[in-house]
Amino acid sequence: MEFNAVTAEDWSKSLRKVVPAVVVLRTTATRSFDTDSASVGSATGFVVDKRRGFILTNRHVVRPGPVVADAMFSNGEEVPVHPIYRDPVSDQ
Repeated sequence: MEFNAVTAEDWSKSLRKVVPAVVVLRTTATRSFDTDSASVGSATGFVVDKRRGFILTNRHVVRPGPVVADAMFSNGEEVPVHPIYRDPVSDQ
């Protein structure tokens, strides 16, 4: 097997392509008891379909139940987001 060294330029090109697709997700979710404060968290995700606005992240980030979230892009743009699907089998 031939091994080709990755150069700094290769990394730089790759990063320029992928960084705009990475988002920081900030979430606020209710907890199961009224006396508990809301659960606040942050995580990352990435854009998988720019045209339809689909962002992929792990299920534990958006938790079951109501959640309020926004996504922040590398350019500083912030947009509200909401879960459209949670996979309870593949992402536990």
